Amino acid sequence: MKVLSAIPEKFGGVEYHRLWTPLNKLASPDFEVHHVPSFIPRTRTDIWKDYDLCIVSRTIDVSPRQISSIRQIKKHSKLVVDVDDLWVLYKDHALYRSYKKINYKYYAKELLRHADLVTTTTEYLADEICQVTNAPIAILPNAIDSDQPQWKVNRKPSDRLRFGWVGGVHHLPDIAKVRHHFKRIAGLDCEIYLAGYSEQEPVYEYYTSVLSGDYKHPHVNKINAADVHTYGSAYDYFDVAIAPLEDNRFNSCKSELKVIEAGFKGCAVIASAVKPYDLICTEKNSIFTDDYYTAFKRLIDNPSQVEDLAAQLSEDVREKYHIDKVNKARLEAYESILR
Repeated sequence: MKVLSAIPEKFGGVEYHRLWTPLNKLASPDFEVHHVPSFIPRTRTDIWKDYDLCIVSRTIDVSPRQISSIRQIKKHSKLVVDVDDLWVLYKDHALYRSYKKINYKYYAKELLRHADLVTTTTEYLADEICQVTNAPIAILPNAIDSDQPQWKVNRKPSDRLRFGWVGGVHHLPDIAKVRHHFKRIAGLDCEIYLAGYSEQEPVYEYYTSVLSGDYKHPHVNKINAADVHTYGSAYDYFDVAIAPLEDNRFNSCKSELKVIEAGFKGCAVIASAVKPYDLICTEKNSIFTDDYYTAFKRLIDNPSQVEDLAAQLSEDVREKYHIDKVNKARLEAYESILR
């Protein structure tokens, strides 16, 4: 099988988890992979003829020219479209205006309508996709390659229990959701870490103010943003990962990736009691709640629970979300449209 995938030269977490890592892990003499930054032809206009599958992420620069190229692809190859987010944003989302300006919703749907196969992260997002396209849908969860250095456990020592959040610039409503809890948490004896920090992004100062309880907590630490190949190392600095998430249609279609990452890194998790975290969180492997103050206090007062929750979560995610297991299903899905 010969596969051509469209991945930008400077790619982010979406491409890393959905295309780069899984496809490179599958690479072998029987599964040839070639990455290009775009399906818009720059030299040869018939490059697609050499490949059985052309795979594209929803992050591709959708445009009339790109759609035109995709129509040409389908004359020679099968088109796989990977979608990990809903194409309908809520008005408070940081990207709402830019998506509306480029009519992203229309082109995202157009991309799906041309697909021979759609791969996605969860059953919740699959339910939305099937309303747009008749193409078969394969649910392939985000998965971790534990052979990569950043996903090996290398916990840093500490005398205090450490809670941490790893996130990007588009999570302001999620962090705002827990502001009143952190005003109370500021009085607890623990350390708090904010990972992904960038002084060039003003939103991180807001994140800092929330997680420090309006700067009242004396032990708040910042971990600078890292690239997609090293950011997982941030989890080594804390014992408990937090995953606050606002409850809305868009977020319900996101994946449980934050919990998966934390599990592979040996952390316990406090996650908001919303979709999609219900796909992995149980009372045995995490604290699934919207009451962050009570969850913090419970773990500070009972540190042995941190180890118990972390051990169970680690076992659960390695069973369900290891790259080798998910890639087996990925290969079967690809083969199914080539028969």
